[in-house]
Amino acid sequence: MARHARRRSVALLAALALVAGEVPLGAQGEPSIARVGITGNLRVEEDAIRVHLRSQPGQPFDQDTIDRDIRSVYAMGFFDQVDADVTRLPENRVEVVFRVKERPLVRAVKIEGNKKVKREELEGALKIRAHTILDPEKARQGVEAGKKLYVEKGYLDAELTYSTEPVGENEVDVLYKVEEHGPVKVVEVGFEGNKAFSARKLRGVMQTREKWFLGFITGAGVLNKEVLRTDVERLTAWYYDHGYVTVRVDEPRVERRDDGLHVTVKIDEGDQYQVGEVAVAGENTPADTKALLQGLAITPGEVFKASALREDTQKLTERLSEDGYAFASVEPETEMRPDDKRVDITYKVERGKPVVVDRIEVTGNTKTRDKVIRREMRLQEQELFSASKLRKSREALQRLGFFQSVNITTRRAGEDDRMQVVVDVKEAQTGAFSAGAGFSSADQL
Repeated sequence: MARHARRRSVALLAALALVAGEVPLGAQGEPSIARVGITGNLRVEEDAIRVHLRSQPGQPFDQDTIDRDIRSVYAMGFFDQVDADVTRLPENRVEVVFRVKERPLVRAVKIEGNKKVKREELEGALKIRAHTILDPEKARQGVEAGKKLYVEKGYLDAELTYSTEPVGENEVDVLYKVEEHGPVKVVEVGFEGNKAFSARKLRGVMQTREKWFLGFITGAGVLNKEVLRTDVERLTAWYYDHGYVTVRVDEPRVERRDDGLHVTVKIDEGDQYQVGEVAVAGENTPADTKALLQGLAITPGEVFKASALREDTQKLTERLSEDGYAFASVEPETEMRPDDKRVDITYKVERGKPVVVDRIEVTGNTKTRDKVIRREMRLQEQELFSASKLRKSREALQRLGFFQSVNITTRRAGEDDRMQVVVDVKEAQTGAFSAGAGFSSADQL
C-alpha cells in the first residue's frame, strides 16, 4: 500500500501542474470536483464502491479525503490495488477517477495430500471458498488454521502450503498441498502431586494413552489436544467423585523429546471431604422431609461423591412428581467446612402446585382408534400427574405391537396446575415387529 500511495501522490502533483503557463491551482482557490469516476471494476458493482467514497461532485477537492477514500475502498477486501487519478478541467475544476484492480474469483479449491484429516474438516479451517473473491490474508490464515488442526490431532510436523493457478479471465484455482508426515507419539503420561491415586489409576481415567505395539488399532499414543483438554475434566470429576472437592488439575505440559512426547499433569489434590449434614429447605416443602430423603445415595459420614449428588437430585425430583408435582425443581447447595472436612448439603425444593392432567391428546394414529390407545393409558384426564403412570402407559402401548414408536410429551396447559399430555405414535407396517419407545416430561422426565 505504501508503494501505491507514493505513486498516487506523484500522479496527483503532476496532474495538477500539467497546464504550463497557467496560474497554479492554489492561487485560484480550492478547485471543486466536477466528476467522480470509477474504472476497472468487473464484478463489484459501482454503487457498492461509491458508498465508501466521501469525495463527491460539487465538493472542494481535498487530498486527505482522496487518500481516505482509497483506504476505504481497499478495505472492502475485493481489490489488489486502488489508485486515484486527478485531471485538471477548465474553470478551476478537477475530475477524480478511482482505478481499481479486482482480486481474482476463486473458481475451485483443491486439496492434495490429506489422508488423516477429512476434506470437509480441513475445508472448514482453510477459510477460502469457491465462487468468492480471493483474499490472500484469509488464505494465509487458513494455512495456519489447517496446521493447527493437524497439531490438534497429533501431526506436529505436518506442512501445508497454498498456491493459485490462473484458469480464466481474472479467475484462479486455489491449491492446498499437505505433507502430513507421521504423528508424533505420546511415550509417557506422568503426574505430579498425586498421592491418593497412583499414576496407573489416573492414566486409566484419561483417554490420552501412551503408545504400545497395538496402538495402531486403538489409536493409543496419538496426541489429540482436544481430548487432552477433556482429560483435565475427567480427572477433576474423578477426584470430585472421591471426596476431593478442592482439587485443582492444571493444564497438561507437553514436552517433545527425541523419543516422542512426554505429557505431565500437575495435580493439587487438597483434602478428602465427607458428607456432613443433609437437609431440605424451601417455602413449599413436604411436611415429612425425612421420608423424602430416605434411601438416597448421599449419606452423612460417607465420602462425598459428586455423581451421587446428581443422582439424588434426580431421584428427589422424580419422587415429587409421583405426588403430582410435575413442575417441581430441586437445586442442591453445598457448603464446605474446611475445619472438619465436611460438606453440608441442602436441597432447595420448590414443589409448585399439584398438577392435574387437563387433556390427553393422541396424534399419529391413522389405523388405530383413539379409544384403543386411551384404554392402555394408566394416567387419565383430571387425575394428578404421575411420572410412573406415564411410563407404564408408554410400556403398555408398546406391548400392543401396533406401533413402530411411541413418544409421550407433556406441556403446561395455560395454568400452573394444569398439564396437557401428548401421545404421538407411529404405526408399524402390517406384520412388522416394533420395539422403539420414547418418553419426556416437563423438565426432567
